[in-house]
Parts: sequence; structure tokens; C-alpha cells
Amino acid sequence: GGTVTFTGAIVEPACTTMTNSQHAAVQCSHNGVDKVRQVRFNKQQQTLPFQLGNVSVQSSGHIKAVEVIYR
Repeated sequence: GGTVTFTGAIVEPACTTMTNSQHAAVQCSHNGVDKVRQVRFNKQQQTLPFQLGNVSVQSSGHIKAVEVIYR
């Protein structure tokens, strides 16, 4: 067991993801500016817009699993 303590505030919205059968896109906001990045379906981690973290997409048929890791 243990305790995790968080101090601070979340001041930006989470990145959003959009997928279809051909591609995925991630949209992130930072300081009021939106950026969209196309993401490949290859399981490789790719950098989020504004270098906010990493994203990877696994594709298996019609199912797309998107993993977002924030810094």
C-alpha cells in the first residue's frame, strides 16, 4: 500500500482522439491553440501535439485501441 499525493491544477483539456477505418487523429489544446496530428496504426509511440506526451494506436480489424500517455 501507499499514498499518492497530487498538488496542482489541471488547466488544459485532455487531448481528444478520432478514428476511422483508415486513420486516427489526436487533437490537443495548449494556451488556447489547437493542433491536430495524424497517427499511424503501427503500435509505435508518437509524440502528441505540443509535446504533451505520447500516443500509440493498435488496430485489429474494426477495433482501434488508442493509448495516450501525458508527461
